[in-house]
Amino acid sequence: MLENKLYRSYFLFVLGILAVGMSCSKFLISISVIGLGLGSVFIMAQKSFEWKQLKGFGLLLIVLYAMHLLWLLNSENIAYAFNDFRRKLPLLVLPIAFMVHRPLVKKHLNTILQLFAATSIVCATILLVRWFGFDYKNKDFRSFSEFISHIRFSICLVITTLILINNSIRTKKYVVNSILFIPVLFSLIVMQSLSGFFLLSAIIPLFLFWKKWIPKKIVIAYFASAPLLLIAAVTYHFQAKDSVPTHLPSHTALGIPYEHFPDNTLCENNHRVYLYLAVDEMNEAWNERTGTLATDKLPSGYMYVDAMIRYLTSKNLPKDAEGIAALTDKDIENIKKGYTNHRQGKISAIEKRWNALRFELDSYQNGYDIAGHSITMRLEYFDVAYACFKENKWFGVGTGDVKASIAAEHQSREILPEMYQKRAHNQLLTYLMTFGIVGFIIILYIVIIYAFGISTLDPLGKSIITLLFFSLFWEDVMETQAGVTAFAFFYAFLFASPSNDNTSRYTASIPSTIFIWLKSLALSKADSDNA
Repeated sequence: MLENKLYRSYFLFVLGILAVGMSCSKFLISISVIGLGLGSVFIMAQKSFEWKQLKGFGLLLIVLYAMHLLWLLNSENIAYAFNDFRRKLPLLVLPIAFMVHRPLVKKHLNTILQLFAATSIVCATILLVRWFGFDYKNKDFRSFSEFISHIRFSICLVITTLILINNSIRTKKYVVNSILFIPVLFSLIVMQSLSGFFLLSAIIPLFLFWKKWIPKKIVIAYFASAPLLLIAAVTYHFQAKDSVPTHLPSHTALGIPYEHFPDNTLCENNHRVYLYLAVDEMNEAWNERTGTLATDKLPSGYMYVDAMIRYLTSKNLPKDAEGIAALTDKDIENIKKGYTNHRQGKISAIEKRWNALRFELDSYQNGYDIAGHSITMRLEYFDVAYACFKENKWFGVGTGDVKASIAAEHQSREILPEMYQKRAHNQLLTYLMTFGIVGFIIILYIVIIYAFGISTLDPLGKSIITLLFFSLFWEDVMETQAGVTAFAFFYAFLFASPSNDNTSRYTASIPSTIFIWLKSLALSKADSDNA
């Protein structure tokens, strides 16, 4: 009895570490998973342990881990496979840990979720403090997440949003939870997280429907209209561009011939980039005005001339000496900073990301280099992974040969430089490539079982599980330590609890979370002393 009481305190403490670590620390994730694994082994080694406790939905995650072991037989790179086993150990450890401690999980489920949300909010606040302190102003938005990748941190922030909304509904503390939501929202904006806003827009209506706050008809209408809005946005993107004038001037005011490429649709602010080009004249005028060479490199690696052409286009100026003369001193300063649009320093991060996305699509349509363009590179990643699958349709490339197969396919195409040669960025496609048709059928079976099992969860649990499933289509969630841990944690965590009496489990507020957690530890310790 004393050992059980002590281990309850130990288990709760380690779960708290894991809840904190998922948003901010790979080290905390590692030590907590190891701690849960060792603790579970200790409990199962007791004579009083009943092996029938190892049952339920958590077994499906263990099957998934076992598949990685089994498909080792289909691999050549054993060293990579064993490293993959280590990285995906949470698929084995976390389900077992929750299955052998179900009563404790049910009692403290709310506290752990609130602790996770509190940590995410703190990390979001740190990001914003550093952003407003100008630490990140000249950095790539992908580097804004201080502790884990920006995509996985976005997922953490979306889950935190669901917890905050649920807290608001249950406790009626709308002002407090709205204030806590501010750093979450602005962090998503600063990181320009398209995936985060997509997940938010998809999951919040479902959550409110499951909470019976909005009727089914509205949800159906919302999701039915989403494809129409997408089509409208794409149509606007292509229709809003300037048409090519019937008569294009042949020479600049200085008598230098213009180059025009009317078939090229690349635009800035809807103005055509590859019209009115007199690059040599433009470069000479730039050199005279600024004292720097147009071919000098910017910190981004591009030359001044690259930024100049797009910047002049954004102001609807010709790319010649006349265009350079029309620039203000502020414009010159902006180009030296690497700005490619005269509105770049004035627009929000969301509009900036939207403009970047439009430029990516234009570049892709016109056959330009897609390196560094996150959306269009994904199309290449999908195609590379699918090509690997087609060469190994039935049993896949195996657990150990995923990285090598992807690298070989990239190298054979010579489309992306080595630094951008990455895997599928779609977990289901990665599984199809790894396990082939045979293994993917097992994966689909696991997904279907979970789909049926989701009805046993309350609205918050349903929403988190659905959110994690949506994320599989946009990222290799299970191929990184942070991603696989979050996935295994929430699936094992939520499905390990009984389906009854779920509505009262998420009602505590975040400000009181740490106090509740420490109080729970103290009470467990007191029980141990009295035993």
